[in-house]
Amino acid sequence: MTKVVAQKNKLKLKVEKLTEEDVRSELDEFESKYGMTSNEFIGRYNRCEFEEENLEFMDWAGYYYISAR
Repeated sequence: MTKVVAQKNKLKLKVEKLTEEDVRSELDEFESKYGMTSNEFIGRYNRCEFEEENLEFMDWAGYYYISAR
């Protein structure tokens, strides 16, 4: 995961390596929260079926594509 820390108007990024378990855990949380599988979600996401912009959806899609590697 990436953590952002602000210091005197400069951003520092700390990057941590994600394990497969980390990614699966994130996907599980999204699936539970939104009541659909990641496969169902990504199909709808790619077809632009969601009316509102949701930054969590961008995160979910990112985790989905990471898991597909």
